[in-house]
Amino acid sequence: MALNALNLSTTQGVQGRPFQAAISGLTTGRVEVLGDASPGFSVVNGNLMSRGLPYPVSTVSLREYEPGVGQGFRDTRIDITAVTRDQLLAQAQALLGPGRSLVRSRAAGERDYAAPNW
Repeated sequence: MALNALNLSTTQGVQGRPFQAAISGLTTGRVEVLGDASPGFSVVNGNLMSRGLPYPVSTVSLREYEPGVGQGFRDTRIDITAVTRDQLLAQAQALLGPGRSLVRSRAAGERDYAAPNW
């Protein structure tokens, strides 16, 4: 039985914030995160999760096993890019028109915080 290539529903996030993405291309459903890539990732019910993306580019290494004992496996390495909060604020400020300023902002899943005084 040939194994499909594994992909993630999203490969972008915010550095230090929780990350979750659905894994597509699973043939068997038996997949694990290998320890030779960025730390802190786990697989739960076909989703890749992390409490917080550790680096601007975090690499995750996944191994899917073929059905049956000793039948083989396939390894997949995927890069996940992350922006910092400061980069998000700079992007939001750049989108505002002349004479306008950003007062409050919030990344998905976090509380409001006041933007720096530009």
